[in-house]
Amino acid sequence: MIRRGELTQLGKDEHFGLGTRLYYRLQSLFNSSNQISVMSSGKKRAMDSADEFLNALTKLESNLQISKEKPNKSLLYFHKSCTNYMTFKKNNLQVKTKINLITYCEQTKKYARQVLQRIYQNEFVNFLINEKPNNEIDIVLCLYSMFVVAPAQNHPRLTKMLAKYFNQEESNWFAYVNDAEVFHLQRK
Repeated sequence: MIRRGELTQLGKDEHFGLGTRLYYRLQSLFNSSNQISVMSSGKKRAMDSADEFLNALTKLESNLQISKEKPNKSLLYFHKSCTNYMTFKKNNLQVKTKINLITYCEQTKKYARQVLQRIYQNEFVNFLINEKPNNEIDIVLCLYSMFVVAPAQNHPRLTKMLAKYFNQEESNWFAYVNDAEVFHLQRK
C-alpha cells in the first residue's frame, strides 16, 4: 500500500522514463562530461524520484560520476520564500482574471453540472448550485483532483469509480482548467 508522500510504481516508471528520454535527446551533454550533480528537497518522494531518474541514466551510461548535493529547500522552493512572487501571486488581478475566466466560464459550469448529476439527484444539484456562486465548479474540481491521481494509486476500483463520473470530454476540460491555473500561478 502506498502511503501519502511515497512514490508510486507509476511515479517511478515516469521518472525512469524521463531519465531515458533526457539521455537520448541530449546525448551531447554526456559526451562532454560524465559528472552529474543532483539536488533534491530532501523529502523521501523527491529523493526516490531522483534515484529513478538516475537509474535510467546509469543504465544507459554506466561511467557516470554522480554527486548528491545536500538538500536545499530555499533554492528549490525559492518561489515560496520570495516576497515579490508571493505578492504577485496573491494580488495580480490580470492573472486572477485569466484563471477565473477559464475556471468559471459557462463550459466549466455545464460540465460540472453534468458530473454532479451522475452522482446526485437533481434537487440536490440545484441546491448546491444555488447555495453559493460557482459551488458546483469548486466541488467538481475537488472530485477531479481525486480522479486525476487515481491511476497512480494502484486502486483499480477508485479509478473505475471516478472514471464513471467523468467522460473523456469532461476529463479533458477539467485537465485544461487545472493546467491553466498551474501555468499562471505555479501552485504549491
